Formats: sequence, C-alpha cells, structure tokens
Amino acid sequence: MKLEEKAIQRLRKGLIGGREFLIVLFIFLFLASFGYWCYELYYIHTHDFDLNANNDTEILEAAAHEVAAFQACILAFLFLAFLIYFL
Repeated sequence: MKLEEKAIQRLRKGLIGGREFLIVLFIFLFLASFGYWCYELYYIHTHDFDLNANNDTEILEAAAHEVAAFQACILAFLFLAFLIYFL
C-alpha cells in the first residue's frame, strides 16, 4: 500500500496524528490572522478620520493594528509552510 493510500485510510478512520493537528491548527491561525488583517484594511479605508490633533492617536492605533495583523498573517503562513515542508 502506498504512503498516500495509508494517509487517506487514516483520515477516513478519523485518526489524526500530531503533525496533522499542527498543520490544521496553523491553517486556522493563518485564516484568523488574514481575516483580521482584511478587517483592519477595511476599517482604515472606510472610517472617516478627522484630520486634527485630537485624532492622531486614533489613526496611529489603527495603523499599528493593521501592521501587527499583517505580521501575524505572514508569520502564520511561514510556520504553516515550514510544517508542511518538513513534516
């Protein structure tokens, strides 16, 4: 029996090992961080920021959240690629 057939049979039986669990976990983490990044982009582009001295912190906070969400998205993708390649 080929290795691919064994993997398919294990998945049909519901047997999931540690490697598969980590891959599925990082897929969900990647999707969550990508969704939050998309939300932050939407928020920045649709929110009406008043350009005065009082709202500078609001603009900076939104930009910082967007950058952090992008970094989390890239990091989750790299971990996922690492797990798939090496496991």
